[in-house]
Amino acid sequence: MLKQPPSWPEMLGRMVAVGFSTARGVIRSREPSEPSGDEATEGRCRFWHAAPDLWRVDDGAGIMHLHDGAWNYVRDPDGTVQRVPSGSMLWGFDVPHPWSLFGTDADKVGRFTERDDFCVPIGAAEAVEIAGRLCWQFTLAPPPHKPHPLQVAVDDITGTVLRIAAPESGFYAVAEEFEPDVDIPPATFTYDGPFSTTWHDEFTRDQAGQEWLERVSLPVPRWWPSGLGYSINQGDPRPALSASISRCPDMRPWPGGREAAPPHGIGRSVPTAAMCTSGATTLGSGLSPSTRHCRPRSWLG
Repeated sequence: MLKQPPSWPEMLGRMVAVGFSTARGVIRSREPSEPSGDEATEGRCRFWHAAPDLWRVDDGAGIMHLHDGAWNYVRDPDGTVQRVPSGSMLWGFDVPHPWSLFGTDADKVGRFTERDDFCVPIGAAEAVEIAGRLCWQFTLAPPPHKPHPLQVAVDDITGTVLRIAAPESGFYAVAEEFEPDVDIPPATFTYDGPFSTTWHDEFTRDQAGQEWLERVSLPVPRWWPSGLGYSINQGDPRPALSASISRCPDMRPWPGGREAAPPHGIGRSVPTAAMCTSGATTLGSGLSPSTRHCRPRSWLG
């Protein structure tokens, strides 16, 4: 006798519970690269997992991802295996990586509970068989910004997502094989091949630079020129440059302090290097002679 279909909230609870300690299997995927679905990227990988966080994922090119509990070994687009610390966000995975189906420890069901994404089921669950196992398939209504519904099939016993698909677009990721609670040799999660640390080294340098900026006290400009414009066809027919700087409220050295106020003009001709300033109002008595004459030169080099 067939079991009573679970509700969607009940199935979300099963997903969070995690119903296995080890698993191995094969995942196959198809991801359209065009809206029409005529062109697509297909993938297939074999995976091994042991709780809490040991993973190995292989595809036709070798190791795609291995996590030994301390380090992640990730194959980059050039085919080089990069070593990055556990928990690093320097990389990410899409289908057919098992995380695309199972989720991660940090997010088992969040992807199905966001109000602006797939989260509302259409009708009751349907019993389907995937990898020889009874699963419950839900069809989730598409959010306004997506054209097609999403099918999500969840293993009845373990609460593991074994298939996600959008048939109208040609997208799917499905577990062709899934064996929970099996013996996996510890050596499966050991990597002893060559690797690079380029990703981690670059991240470490950037992080050190950010930490240095937080420690030191750098000078903060008290004013900042805004809206520098220039023209080379004004004034003397000889080679010349005419520039103007728009005024903003925070440009206190300039009079007015209103965005709509006329800009100040600065002219410089070559080869005499003569310079002049112009504006609707005077620069004001509050500026020292050096400020009046040197600031335009500093702006124009």
